[in-house]
Amino acid sequence: MNFRPILNHIRLLPVLMGACGLLLTMKAVGISEYAYAEATSAAAAPASAEAPKPKHDIVEDKESSSSSEVDLLTNLSKRRTELDARETELTMRENLIAAA
Repeated sequence: MNFRPILNHIRLLPVLMGACGLLLTMKAVGISEYAYAEATSAAAAPASAEAPKPKHDIVEDKESSSSSEVDLLTNLSKRRTELDARETELTMRENLIAAA
């Protein structure tokens, strides 16, 4: 069978553009999966990284802290959670921009 007449009708540029588009899509999917894995592991890490305090330390902390200190620590904890979420979002955006 002679493929010569068929090969004369195929143009290189559209085939090359299709192949590059496919490779870019595969790369973008890989980066987005990597960013998602990083985001989920970063969200799980702070919760597991905190070691429980011994009971005698908790009792001493309750006695020595005032209500303003408790409010301050609560606000700092909320702020830390917001900053971690924003960091995850920015990292994901950075990876998507790098893929593009």
